[in-house]
Amino acid sequence: MANHLVARLAVMYGKPDTDDPKAWFDEMDNLVKNYSRSELDKAADIVLRTHRGNRFPSVSELLTACADAREMGIDHKPTPPKYPEWTPEAIAKADELIRSGLGKRAAEEGWVFALHTFCRKHRRLPMDREIGACIAEAKAFDEAYARNSIEKEKGSRLHAALNDLGDSMLRMRAFLGEVVHGRVRSDAELRAYLNDPKSFQVRGRAA
Repeated sequence: MANHLVARLAVMYGKPDTDDPKAWFDEMDNLVKNYSRSELDKAADIVLRTHRGNRFPSVSELLTACADAREMGIDHKPTPPKYPEWTPEAIAKADELIRSGLGKRAAEEGWVFALHTFCRKHRRLPMDREIGACIAEAKAFDEAYARNSIEKEKGSRLHAALNDLGDSMLRMRAFLGEVVHGRVRSDAELRAYLNDPKSFQVRGRAA
């Protein structure tokens, strides 16, 4: 019996019930020809574990078992995140990196948010030239925030919205100042930050 799957099952269930054995075997061989011997072995194991009754399994049952056997053999690698810098792991790594001398300096000088953003994206501390870019980014934010606050007082809705965004960044800057000195971000804080960074609220301690 050339078909390995059928040969194994025939030991337990006898020959298939068909009026034309040759045509049945020819068709079955054609249906499973693209499966390897190991896949047919796995398919036979599946049928032997799951088939009910003493009669030879149906063709559809055999083909389903073959498909399941192939699926079991596929190495399902996890899909990489679309934005790897916004994963819990990236944020935790950035939190860890800023608990350092450079992090303390950044907190004192007002650019810890930019430092944390760099660490979140690159999973490392910045080098000298990159430190300068972080400082410049923080300085540009402070200047823009100051200008926008003046415009907000004139009643501009756009500037009010931008000011709210700036407020959230300042809250995060204050929070990261605590992280620098050992505060551990709670699961609730992490979920809230990932869900909506701009509406993040520092909890537990004053910012």
